[in-house]
Amino acid sequence: MSTPTTTFEKLYTEFLIGADPELMITKDGKHVRARNVFYPQDDFGCDGCDDVAEIRPGKAKSPLELTTRIHALLVLGHKIDNKMCFHAGSHVNGYPIGGHIHFATPANETILNNLQILYEEFEKIVFCPAGLKERQKTGYGNPKTIRRNDYGFEYRTPASWLLSPEITFVAICLAKIAVWNRRINITNKYLQSKLTIKEFLLNLEDFIEVPEDCKDYKKELANIFDNNITQESLNTDILVNWNIKEV
Repeated sequence: MSTPTTTFEKLYTEFLIGADPELMITKDGKHVRARNVFYPQDDFGCDGCDDVAEIRPGKAKSPLELTTRIHALLVLGHKIDNKMCFHAGSHVNGYPIGGHIHFATPANETILNNLQILYEEFEKIVFCPAGLKERQKTGYGNPKTIRRNDYGFEYRTPASWLLSPEITFVAICLAKIAVWNRRINITNKYLQSKLTIKEFLLNLEDFIEVPEDCKDYKKELANIFDNNITQESLNTDILVNWNIKEV
């Protein structure tokens, strides 16, 4: 990709990212309403459903920065009541929960297709299949779902990828890589590669451009695949997976 030379071109190659992933709360094995613990509009609050918590790490320039801010908010939430457990995924305790990602750049059809082959295939590998199906039954999690905004767009397909810091980082990286390559049909690259989806995801640099701030995705993704790390293999309390709480 050539170096951007105009403000218009920079709009597509230099963009901020954000997210508002949701999670469920339990204490002593019982459901806790988010609104009973957090103020709705705080960085750790709730939105739309008083039973579901939402964290708002703000805008970031890179996936690592966004992941670091998310960690800080999880630590903050844990300090409010260290007996609470936080749960992520796609469908938890009867509630569909999401991990919406925001991009300060316009969307096009190529981007939506790229998100489907990169992020959504990764989600199918890592998340509990039954939970993904249950979430879709409620009208959430359908492929290539976005909401266009003045700043760009919100990618609304993802389930809550807060399962672990590694999964969080990889999810954000794959989504950014998909958007970054807005003029390249990544699905065609995959089909032409003759690789399995896991092999393709691990070797994206052989086919498309991977931004500098996303290059570490490969190491983390290899660890996830090599150790068969999935939602079902992780602790249901994400605070344990984030090393914020001991088992």
